[in-house]
Amino acid sequence: MSKIIENTLLSDNRPSHRANLTANDDITEILWRKYVRGFLSVFAALCCSIATINFLINPFGLYSTRLVKTPQWNARHEKATLMKGARCQAIILGSSHAMKISPVEVKDLTGFQTFNAAVDMATVEDEFALLRTAVEGNHWPLKLALVAVDPETFSANAPTDTGLKRDSELSKYVASQSPGNFRWEAAKALLSIEQTSVSFQTLNWIRKGAPSDHHFDVDGYLHYDLLERAKRTGKYDLTAQINSTKERIAGRYRTISALSTDRQKVFLEMLNYCQIHGIRVKIFILPLHPSIRTVLLAYRYDRLLSETVDFVRSAAQRSDADFYNLSDLTTFQGHNDAFFDGEHIDEVNARLITTKLLEHERGHAVQ
Repeated sequence: MSKIIENTLLSDNRPSHRANLTANDDITEILWRKYVRGFLSVFAALCCSIATINFLINPFGLYSTRLVKTPQWNARHEKATLMKGARCQAIILGSSHAMKISPVEVKDLTGFQTFNAAVDMATVEDEFALLRTAVEGNHWPLKLALVAVDPETFSANAPTDTGLKRDSELSKYVASQSPGNFRWEAAKALLSIEQTSVSFQTLNWIRKGAPSDHHFDVDGYLHYDLLERAKRTGKYDLTAQINSTKERIAGRYRTISALSTDRQKVFLEMLNYCQIHGIRVKIFILPLHPSIRTVLLAYRYDRLLSETVDFVRSAAQRSDADFYNLSDLTTFQGHNDAFFDGEHIDEVNARLITTKLLEHERGHAVQ
């Protein structure tokens, strides 16, 4: 009899136990849903905030907004304007990495009046458009082109710069892109690390009273006004500058999966163009700071650099151009401390590189 009662009691308790488990599961699911909704809401709000800041600041000129005064981050229009007032026999092409190559020093070694047409984040189409602007747009009697390249020059992932496509002069020499593709690239840029970084730099620039942080000479040579002043006064912290650029550079290389065969074709077309117009070409790869190269090991940099070297060396041989792989400081006796940050050389390393490129050039100069 007692067993029957015991079994009855156990049987009566089972539904209650199952109900408790079900209730606990329901509470857990409700809490999990609230957590996911909360996380997604915060993430969406963060993305919207970043996109709004980038749209309103508009540091790259991608959108119609002009609500905030910004420093000149995109040099394409400025360089194209400066070129109209010059007449040169030599041109320097490349990204911001090459902006400290001095036209004056090139002239000292070659006798050629020189213009530095390097622009920020340059790809092959930038270099070719600026070259054609010099030859066809401004009728320069070019004899020499110094062309700086790196894996980003041939990136299969980087879009054609909108500043290049929007400039009234430079856009003449760029293959057209559909409006749909342009809008999609501009939309993606709303959340890009690169544009977000520059937007916050712009806000900081405004907070400090919008001081001039750089300017170009009439020959296109770059001066980092604030950084050079800090170096002269002994207040420059290179380590801090390198650390501040690590994520920015790594962010760019995360997106480079391979070199673009289309951009390689454009580069070969540019070399052929130089041959047709009697322009001698010296192609060179500039160094990154060794600590940045170490960081980029995780992002296929060595493989991309090796592929770039192999392609450019082969292209140079076919086009009777000279090639200098100066990606390692030891190749030109460069200095670890002769940088402004993790990727931009200062005038000391720039002078050493110029000498390496042109030490035997005086005999080729046409006075």
